[in-house]
Amino acid sequence: MIVSHFGRVAETAVKTLTASGAIVDTSLAILDGTSAVVATTLAAGQAGDTLDIVCLNATNAVTLVPSVLLGGTTITFTANDAVRLVYTGAAWAVVSNVGALIS
Repeated sequence: MIVSHFGRVAETAVKTLTASGAIVDTSLAILDGTSAVVATTLAAGQAGDTLDIVCLNATNAVTLVPSVLLGGTTITFTANDAVRLVYTGAAWAVVSNVGALIS
């Protein structure tokens, strides 16, 4: 059984997004901007929820706008960037960042 960052059983542990949309029911999101802009959103979670996000390709813009993000409102990715987010109970906190821009 794989538990998602929302505390529910996830269909799969890894989801790849190649177009804009919401990140849901996963513990690892792979963003691929090869063919289109990838503008993603992330709803509030439950305290302790974690989510890893990796950007494979940023030929087109790749961004994430969580519902509430400590220290900013948007995460902008370039190729090979990665972040780990943890939900505090009130907001998503970036606890690890490799190359992404938090603004």
